[in-house]
Amino acid sequence: MIIAGMVFLSTTKIEEIAEGLVKLKVPYRGAFAFATAIRLVPMIVATSYTIIQAQKSRGLDLDTGNILQKARKYLPLMIPTFISVIRSTNIFSMALESKGFGYSKKRTNYLNHTMGGKDYIMLFLGVLILALAIYIKKYPGLYDNFVLQLSWSEFAPGYPNWSL
Repeated sequence: MIIAGMVFLSTTKIEEIAEGLVKLKVPYRGAFAFATAIRLVPMIVATSYTIIQAQKSRGLDLDTGNILQKARKYLPLMIPTFISVIRSTNIFSMALESKGFGYSKKRTNYLNHTMGGKDYIMLFLGVLILALAIYIKKYPGLYDNFVLQLSWSEFAPGYPNWSL
């Protein structure tokens, strides 16, 4: 599940995720907040990495001790990270306000995706593969019998050797 989420987030644009949420009847402000939160994660990681590297260059030892001692050493480093993130989100909110975010109820979209024929075919194939996987999981003996009937199944363990 985690890998699927990582693949989804790495292959889909944040704007497309937000548009999909709006099409699923999530209020635009909620979809925008979700998309903004996803965008903030790399910024938070980069800021904390910069602060940790700066403290290490000043001689702070973060690598020794057990897990609780390491957590105590990292805790004071999170305060500058949060201050930096709060400053940048404050600038971001001022930019949104200056551009009139939330001014009008009616919205225009830069992206407008619709389902085409190929999309419906891929959706059908995905549902078919999912149904087949559930069927195989429920009745594993059917799959084993099917594999043993294939010509390349002679390499499968448990296959009877009838050659002379």
